[in-house]
Amino acid sequence: MRKNCGSAKEYICKVEGQWNGKSVLTYYGSKSSVPFLDVTNGPKPTMHIKPIEEQGEWESRRIWQKVSEAILEGDVNKASEEKTKIENKQRAEKKSRDGANEQWQPQYFTWVEKDPVYGALEQMSNKVIKSKHTDVSPGGSWIYKQDA
Repeated sequence: MRKNCGSAKEYICKVEGQWNGKSVLTYYGSKSSVPFLDVTNGPKPTMHIKPIEEQGEWESRRIWQKVSEAILEGDVNKASEEKTKIENKQRAEKKSRDGANEQWQPQYFTWVEKDPVYGALEQMSNKVIKSKHTDVSPGGSWIYKQDA
């Protein structure tokens, strides 16, 4: 949380923590933190997951099922083998699309040139966040399809 400052190091407070744990605030100029949010003792949301056989072919739990099972069994070699199968299949599919000059069309996202909301958020975050990240897709962004 920054205020209009002369220095990039000046801020009102810094928020640190984990989304599923405890977070603290450290006010500018202070060396001590104060509790901000603690979700460790709150009610845990119930997960509603379709059985694997009802999931679509591209759903993560279905794709990674054998890897997950191998990890739970403690079989690192099998997990690695299953992971390699997934990666090789996806590479082959990409090579096939590239050969046919087909572009990947995500089910839940669409490419939008210069979305005004995303653009404003990106400008605000770039002013605040120091990052080594460089935008790999300037001039647009992937936006969630509301009707998907």
